[in-house]
Order: sequence, then structure tokens, then C-alpha cells
Amino acid sequence: MSTYDRSPAIIKKRVRKILTSPVTPSLEKCEGNKTVRYLAFLCTGHGRCGGWGDRQEGLVFAYVLSRLLHRCFKIVMPQPCSLSKFYQPNKVQWEPDNETLDPPTQNNTLDTSHYRFKDLNVLYPQTVVYFRGYADLYALFVANPHYIKQIDTWTGIRDIQDRFFWSWNQLMKPSASFLSKVENIIGRDFLIRKGVDVDVLKHERPKAPMCDVRKSPLICAHVRIGKNPNVPKDDVFTSVKLADIPVLFEFMSSKDTSGDALFFIATDYINVRIQAYNYFKGRMVDFGAIIDHTDRPTLGSDQCGALEDALVDQYLLSLCDVLVLCRSGFSRMAFYMRNSTDPVYIFEHGVVRLYDE
Repeated sequence: MSTYDRSPAIIKKRVRKILTSPVTPSLEKCEGNKTVRYLAFLCTGHGRCGGWGDRQEGLVFAYVLSRLLHRCFKIVMPQPCSLSKFYQPNKVQWEPDNETLDPPTQNNTLDTSHYRFKDLNVLYPQTVVYFRGYADLYALFVANPHYIKQIDTWTGIRDIQDRFFWSWNQLMKPSASFLSKVENIIGRDFLIRKGVDVDVLKHERPKAPMCDVRKSPLICAHVRIGKNPNVPKDDVFTSVKLADIPVLFEFMSSKDTSGDALFFIATDYINVRIQAYNYFKGRMVDFGAIIDHTDRPTLGSDQCGALEDALVDQYLLSLCDVLVLCRSGFSRMAFYMRNSTDPVYIFEHGVVRLYDE
């Protein structure tokens, strides 16, 4: 017998508010400031940075930390290709120019052991300091005597979901080429319905998409299998098994109360995509995403193309009317990106249930 929450989704659509000052940090004046100092998120080929979800979490924490230290924020992440191909700076100019930043060294890279007690600007007086990490370490600063008063005023970002949503919208907006690719998959009408700013596409005529979602519900799930023939270098992942996949599909079908929903599955294993095709047939949204691991790529793979497709996968997940996560940072960041406070679900150990952090 399948196991899932059968309660109807009767909660009205609720849109998240992008919070502004005084409940969130204010921006530093960076351009034209000769005394400016920087904090840069560092992810280069020298050591692992984690998968895309890990990188997002570390990047967003680094941005909040830059506000706490009153430093201007930059992103140094050239591999597998420039992030600005897919996301452009929104309210924060995070792209470094070649002459702005001193190179990273052991002396100007932050040590997490100091986060609870030290004044980091005293400990690291350099003009440029780097953060290399892939976790949200905000809790380490909450009791730091040097920052507690400032943090107490940031009431709007105490919750990690609010913190991520605010930060991501400060930092990122989809590039024209990235949004055009999304439009090719699901159509401009759906993007507008979801409140996406399509102004960057105004000079292009709307394209006939692969799947014209329009007003149809889009029901989605992320299925991470872990180490498999498509991502042989990934870790073993035990919370989702192939034998349990029909439970997920049955749950997704149960959420199609109107009978005209479309279905999307983001996954790291082609066999899951094939199962979804066989189950949902012509109602499946698919663009043939390249499957690879951002941090542990397969030799000879199209790493830049795989990153782009992973970002498209995640962006689509963030727009879905019904979203089912798995126990993965990639899933969780898609949830944090959503411009909605509707409930989401999680699929693990053969059960689908409401997700509650």
C-alpha cells in the first residue's frame, strides 16, 4: 500500500514578501568608494566546493556575513563556467573585475573557528578577505558579542528560509539567455503567472514552448538517487530507492485535482526520468537535461552545459504549484527560492509527507 498524505491542498496561494530595511541589512556603498573592503565567496578548482545546492547555501551565508562585516560582496566561482552566464547581478554588483581583488591566501581566508567570539575585521584587517565553505553558519554569530546587537535588529532574516530568499533576490536575477531557455520549456504565460519579471525578454517574440503550461497546475518533484551510472562519483544516498518511486508518482497524481496538470521531475538518474515518462506519458515536462555532478563531474562531460541544466531544473522546481523535495540541498534551495508560502512535501524512505524543517 502506498504511503502519503491524502489531505487536499486547500491552502490559498500565498506570496512571500521580499523584506527590506530596517529588518534586513542595508547595502554598503561600494562603487566609487576608495576605502572599500571586500568579502568574496571563493569556489575554485583548488579543492571541492560541494554540489550546486551546497554552493548556494555557502554563497548566501557569505553574502549575509559581508553585510555583517560592512564589506562589499564578490563571487569568485569560475568553474565549471561563469555563473553570470545564467544569473546576473541584481541589486548587488558581485562580479569582480580583474584588478579589484588580491589573490586568496591562508592569511586572508576566514577560519570558521573564530566565528563565535572574535571581531573578524580586527582579526582580518586585509582589504580583501575570502570565505570558502558550503553551509549556513549564521547561528555561530548569533551569540558573538561583537555582532549580537546588530543581528538582533535583523528580524526579517532570522529564519533560514527568509534569509535565503532575501539574499538570493538581492544578488541574482536570471540572465536573458537563461530565462529564454526556461521560456522555451514552459512558456512565457506561465512565467508571468508566477510573477517572474520577463522584461529581459521584451525584445523577443514569445516562443512556442515544448510544454505550454499556461494556467495548468505544474506538479514537480526532485529525486536524488545518489551514486549511480549517471553520477558515479557521487555519495551513496539511501533515503530514496528506485523501488519506492511509484509511491511518489501516485502522490503527485493525487494532487492533480483539476485533471489537467503537467508533471516535472528533476533527477540525477536517467532511469527515474524513464519511469516518469512511462507513468505520466504526454503530460510530462522534460527538456532532456544533461545529468552530471557539479563538484564531481564525469570525465569528458559537458560540465558547463550540465550546470546550466541543473540551474534550469532548480528554477523550474521553484516555480511549481506543488513541490516535493528529497533530502538534498538542491531541493531545499529550490524551496527557499519559491515566491510562495504554500506547503511543500518531502519524499524519503518510501513516504511522502509535509515538509517541516
